[in-house]
Amino acid sequence: FHEYPDLEFLSLSTVMNGVQSEQSRICTLFHRILFISFLAGFKSTGHFFSPSGFDLRPQTNITVQEGKYAYLPCNVMNLGSGVVSWMRRSDAHIISVGNTTFIHDERFQLVHNDELDTWTLQIKLTRETDQGFYECQVSGERKVKVPVYLRIQVPTVKMLGSNELFVKKDSEVQFSCQLSNTLERTDNIIWYFNDKRLLTDRKTGIAITTATNESHGVVSTVHITKVKPTDHGTYTCSPSGPRSQKLVLHVLVGENPAAMQTSCSHHVRSVAA
Repeated sequence: FHEYPDLEFLSLSTVMNGVQSEQSRICTLFHRILFISFLAGFKSTGHFFSPSGFDLRPQTNITVQEGKYAYLPCNVMNLGSGVVSWMRRSDAHIISVGNTTFIHDERFQLVHNDELDTWTLQIKLTRETDQGFYECQVSGERKVKVPVYLRIQVPTVKMLGSNELFVKKDSEVQFSCQLSNTLERTDNIIWYFNDKRLLTDRKTGIAITTATNESHGVVSTVHITKVKPTDHGTYTCSPSGPRSQKLVLHVLVGENPAAMQTSCSHHVRSVAA
């Protein structure tokens, strides 16, 4: 090589180019393997996972109706020595670390499944104040955060008409309660009379009917055939959830007007001739 310096230079250059080419080939092969792993993860779970095993979805949006259960998902594979935690962004409150919860509100619970590699935050009997961002975090060499936005759908409950009604004894009356702005159709509207469950009763002349209408939601109606003094009191319309509406029924005895009302949605007529 000393007699042919150009040949020595050519040989070293060729060797270096060969090394660089081999490195490039290995790098390309690695990325192909990584991509195939991503595809395998997607086919099996429906989501892509990072090399650390964390779900790569940028944000998850969950919508539940007020009073129902919410399940906030977090999928982590190959956790190793890392630790999964949940945090509420609104007040930076740490809800859970590992399998231990750090919140006094018993509605919050961590549901961990080893087989599915899931760390789900469960919120029971959701409230409007639960709405907002939550973060699933994985600590380790590189801390990873995935936000989950929880939206609470708040139903609308209202009496169709006045919340106070005056009716003469022996008159017939009916009043209705409307439930709308719900995520799911339901006819689960419960009535209470002076805090006691009110049911259809032919003996007392009380009938409760429920109808569903796409434009008006669910309407539940209490019908009293012949009003008695004992029917005087507070009637509460209570759908499933924390919201309710009340109506006060006054029974008039004597020569008072048969009924005084402020809405045509309340149908009252005297049964006397």
